[in-house]
Amino acid sequence: MEADGLVRDIRLDARVLRTMGSDEPAEAIVAALRAAQLSARGQVEERLAAAQGGERPPFDLGDVGRRLEAVQSAFLSALSRR
Repeated sequence: MEADGLVRDIRLDARVLRTMGSDEPAEAIVAALRAAQLSARGQVEERLAAAQGGERPPFDLGDVGRRLEAVQSAFLSALSRR
């Protein structure tokens, strides 16, 4: 992870790497995860900007993070079973 919380690199299980044969799929996974993170971050920033003064945001920031982590975990788990 980078200082701003974005995925910088990903380490894949050796079994997965044997089936892939190159770094290209891992690089594509990192790019997809970064795009998802940036999209989620953009949505959070838009909603925060739209919230009035002392109003609470219309969502739970912790929940947003947990959902993104769940997607990442499920994706990596499915990939490792290939």
